[in-house]
Amino acid sequence: MLKALIRVRFASLFSSMFRTKKTEAGMSTGKKVLFGILWIYVIAVLLFVFGALFFAFVPMLATELNWFFFALAGLLAFFFSFIGSIFVTQSQLFDATDNELLLSMPIPTYYILLSRMLLLLILNYVYEGLIFAPALFVYVLSGYATALGIILLIIAYLVLPLLTLSLSCLCGWLLAVISSRLRHKNIIQVVLMLVFFLGYFYFIQNSSDYLNSLIENGTAIAEAVEKAFPPFYFLGDAVANGNLLSFLWYFLFCLVPIIPVYWLLSRFFIRITTTKKGQKKIAYRRGELRVNSPMKALILRELRFFLSLPMYMMNSLVGVIFCILIPFFLISQQETFLPFLSLIGPSAADAAGILVAVMMIFCASTNIVTAPSISLEGNRLWLLRSLPVPSKKILLAKAALHCLVCIPFLLISTLVGCIALGSSLLSTILAVLFACAMTVLIALLGLIINLHMPKFDWLNETTCVKQSGSVMLTMFGGMGILVVPVLLYVFVLNFLPLIVYAYLCLALCVAGCVFSYFYLTHKGVVLFERLQG
Repeated sequence: MLKALIRVRFASLFSSMFRTKKTEAGMSTGKKVLFGILWIYVIAVLLFVFGALFFAFVPMLATELNWFFFALAGLLAFFFSFIGSIFVTQSQLFDATDNELLLSMPIPTYYILLSRMLLLLILNYVYEGLIFAPALFVYVLSGYATALGIILLIIAYLVLPLLTLSLSCLCGWLLAVISSRLRHKNIIQVVLMLVFFLGYFYFIQNSSDYLNSLIENGTAIAEAVEKAFPPFYFLGDAVANGNLLSFLWYFLFCLVPIIPVYWLLSRFFIRITTTKKGQKKIAYRRGELRVNSPMKALILRELRFFLSLPMYMMNSLVGVIFCILIPFFLISQQETFLPFLSLIGPSAADAAGILVAVMMIFCASTNIVTAPSISLEGNRLWLLRSLPVPSKKILLAKAALHCLVCIPFLLISTLVGCIALGSSLLSTILAVLFACAMTVLIALLGLIINLHMPKFDWLNETTCVKQSGSVMLTMFGGMGILVVPVLLYVFVLNFLPLIVYAYLCLALCVAGCVFSYFYLTHKGVVLFERLQG
């Protein structure tokens, strides 16, 4: 039974990566190659970044603080994996759509839980491998590596995900318990995700300062790590000095917590997954029935569904978060941008607005509200199809939601950014129009791509939002819309005045919106009516 559950979980993972529809055997070879290249690129970038970090600490291997090199690798792997899996853990363990189906079968609860935890363990191995692999590579190249040290570092990598899994499962359980007893649990989850997200980008923005501080104050920080994070001190001492007793302590720190955590989760699994507390009970009150137009009713339906899925909101509105932060960044960095823009000469005021426009285009390209919109209907698609409204209005309502939640933030950020940099009126208007046009274009393109690449065989909404082909193609396609014109101007069309070229690009963007609208309302309607959820 356990083997069958594990096989189903891994088949679901494979399906989420390489299938788009229930009726399809799999992706075409071309799509698999495209996805393969994309993943190789992302992995290569991460390996390079972490490899460069560890190269900066190679001199430490020749000192008494050699253990800190490996303790740092363990700490980074632990926190990187924990942050990457905490919210996925809650959705995979307690919010999966097949919970009720599996619990209705004569399957022991601990089998269901164990199969899901094994999948999360594989995810942790992937996260932590992106840090341990460059650490091991740099360790071997440094000339200080020993055979025992290499073996212990590999074993340390194999057992550390157990510690990460213990903590992420415990936090996921606490989040599930808290959210099951709250009326506004979605707001709480969004706030927590936003805090994690902002904290992550704050760390990335100041990472160079942290790195310099780490190098300059290595001794003091190493002493703090030794006292505050003993498992990672034991890890470093074992690998650097061959201390097997320290490695035994590290091994116990990683292995022991998973046992009580697994017992706790298996005991309360049914109670959490079946609890429906926190839902507001509405007493019926007689009153006047409010009637909306079909289009308004459809948009309100889309909005309610959107607000009910925190993971969907956070992953599809990355650009909105960026655009909220950009004005603060521009205001705080005026001393850097204004002298640079003054070097351009008379067109500095135009260049300021174009710079803001480029930032807003990037933000708009990373908002992918419509990209998983069709897929998220899942087995409820027939309900949407049965509504007595034209399919055209259903599709336009989804696109309208994208514009409704994105354009207000983009407009405010654009105006504040232009004012901060002293943009001219002509380039300010350009930036505002670009923000609106790009948002509309991404909304339409995301919907069109999702109609061509729907995904209905998901077990959790997170799969649609994070791992579907339509999401990745929409996001990287939107970035391509930004990158290609910039490269064309830099290498080919730089004889044109910058503001003239920018308005030509705006005209092409508007033309793309018009073409996408007609494609969606004609060919898109045909594709939608052929779908089977």
